[in-house]
Amino acid sequence: MSHDEKNKESLPTISSWEAFNQTYSRAWNRLQEVEKWPPDSTRLWAEALIHAHDLDVSSLSTLSWSENCGSLGFIPIYKERLTKYGIPIRKIGPLFNAFCIRHNLLSTESTGPSVNKILDVLCGELKSWDILLIDKVHQSGEVFSAWVHGLQSHGLNYEVKLGERSPYLKIECGWDDYLSGKSRNFRYNLKRKRKKLESAGKLEIAEYTCESHIRTIMQAIDQIEQGSWKKHAGTAIISRPWERRFYEYLLSGMAKQGQLHCTILFLDRQPIAYDVSLIRHGVGYCLKTSFHGDFSALSPGLVLREHVMKKVFDLGLNEYDFLGNDERYKLEWSSTVRQHVSILIYNHNMRGRLLSVQSRVGKYIS
Repeated sequence: MSHDEKNKESLPTISSWEAFNQTYSRAWNRLQEVEKWPPDSTRLWAEALIHAHDLDVSSLSTLSWSENCGSLGFIPIYKERLTKYGIPIRKIGPLFNAFCIRHNLLSTESTGPSVNKILDVLCGELKSWDILLIDKVHQSGEVFSAWVHGLQSHGLNYEVKLGERSPYLKIECGWDDYLSGKSRNFRYNLKRKRKKLESAGKLEIAEYTCESHIRTIMQAIDQIEQGSWKKHAGTAIISRPWERRFYEYLLSGMAKQGQLHCTILFLDRQPIAYDVSLIRHGVGYCLKTSFHGDFSALSPGLVLREHVMKKVFDLGLNEYDFLGNDERYKLEWSSTVRQHVSILIYNHNMRGRLLSVQSRVGKYIS
C-alpha cells in the first residue's frame, strides 16, 4: 500500500449508525477492552441511551476512521433543532452528551490527531450544523487541551463553561491504613451511626452482581426513591422514565459482563438505601446512590457508604470515582476532584457566527 493510499484510508467518513455497527461492532467490542475505556465508552452504554430515549437511529450518524493495522476512531453524533435568540438552530454533539461519566475520545490514536480529524470533517464535508456541544470534558486532561488546540487551529469560535466538580479517590493503601488516616472524629462518627442504625432493627446489607438480580435491584431502587429527597428534586431514577429504562438496560448488560456491583441496605427487610457502582479495568464508578428520607435520622446513607468503601478497598481497585458534583458526603471520603467543563463550538457559517456574537454581547449586557 502506498503512502497516499494509507492516508486516504484513514480519512474520516460519515455513515449511518446502523452501517457503522454492521462494520465495526466487533472492533468496538475488542478495542473497548484493549484500550481499557470506561463504561460510558462502550457499545452497551450507547445502546442503553438509544433504548432509554427511544431514539430513531436514523437520526444518528457516525464519524469514523480506520486503517488496516486495526486502529479505529469514531464519534456517534446526534442532531437536533432548537430556537435560540429567536433563530432556528441546528445543534449536534456526541450521542454520549445525553448521559455520560465524562467525554472521551473513542480512538486508538493520540488525542490531537483524533480531534483534528473530527474538526476537518465538521468544517468540511459535514457542514449542516450551527453549534456543537462537547459536554463533561475533564478540564485538566489532555482531551480538553486537544480540543482547545484543534479549535484554535481551525479558527472556530467557542466557549468553555464550568460544569461538575467530581470527587474521586486514588487507592494506594489498604482499608485500615486509609481509615487510620481519617480524623478521629470521622472514625468515631462511623461507629456511632452504625450502632444507632443497628439499634433500630435488624440491619442487613446485601450485594448484587448477577443479571438474575436486576429485578430485585430495580424494585428496591423504586421503593427507596419513592421516599428519597431526589424525587422531590426531580433527580430520582423514578422521576424520569427514560432514566429508569436506561439503568435497567445498562445494569443488565453490565451484570452479564461481571462489572456490576450493587449494594442495598435493609432495615427489618425494608430497603432503605442503595448504591449502584460499576467496576471496570480496576476503577469503580458510583453511578447512583440514595436513601429513603423517612430514615434520614438513622444515617443509612453513611452506613451504606462505609460498607461500599471498604468493599472498594477489598476488591483491590486503583481508583473510585464518586461522579456527579462535589457534595459534602463525597468530600468526606476524598477532597480530590476533577473539574469538568462543556465546550460550545460555533460553526463558520452565518448562523454560527451570529450566535457567537450574540453570546458575547449578552455577557456584557446581562
